[in-house]
Amino acid sequence: MNLFKIKKWIKENKKTFHVWLILSLISLVFTLLQHTDQTMERTDIQNLDTYIPEGFVLVPVELSNTESLVGLLENKGVVDLYIGDPSRQQAEKAATAVKIIRSTRNPSHFAVLVPENKASFLIQRFQPFHAVIQNPEQKKKTHVQPLNKKRKRNIVIELDHSPTF
Repeated sequence: MNLFKIKKWIKENKKTFHVWLILSLISLVFTLLQHTDQTMERTDIQNLDTYIPEGFVLVPVELSNTESLVGLLENKGVVDLYIGDPSRQQAEKAATAVKIIRSTRNPSHFAVLVPENKASFLIQRFQPFHAVIQNPEQKKKTHVQPLNKKRKRNIVIELDHSPTF
């Protein structure tokens, strides 16, 4: 097409041209916004480890009530972790007021932020934890506690060695 023919068509069809131009600009803006959001989301995922405070580690945990948490927590929260069966009232508290983060790549996976020296305790558990959501505004200190181990009892039996006559 000749440049003069294009100019002539634009003059004759101004309204159509303006509508077409506006729709094209709107679709371009939406495309750019979506691309920017996806790029920012990927950057957040890749750089999550840079947000871990010094002296802390992010420990992936298996939870027995994952489905409930998926429905209740957005991306993060504060929870208490229990070990054992809460339905039988045999659960023991393993951690208090730990920050929990939901995976952005797989929303059914969670990790908790704990002091580095307490991470081994959580890693050694072979059963899932049960998480109880806490109010993040409460000023509770994060505490990971080893389970109460039964004390060994030493029973001493003294025999009377006195001579019998």
